[in-house]
Amino acid sequence: ANSFWPDWIGNDHRDICVWTYCYNAKMIGCTRNRIGLTKHGEMLADEIEHELRMGSKPILLAAHSMGGLIGMTATRACYQRS
Repeated sequence: ANSFWPDWIGNDHRDICVWTYCYNAKMIGCTRNRIGLTKHGEMLADEIEHELRMGSKPILLAAHSMGGLIGMTATRACYQRS
């Protein structure tokens, strides 16, 4: 059985788009050669804005822990850009 919960949502609700944003948590930090939390948020914001320009359906972010911080950073970046 498929245990990847985003697939369950997509299968149960064919009228919505479900996508995931993957990141390497070990790469987030403040030292050299690491991508900061702000940069990850900005990269996700770029993806969100692209989807919205393409006429995407409304977007709902479901996240936790570090992913939640990235999602909040992306949301703030989109708001500040608008």
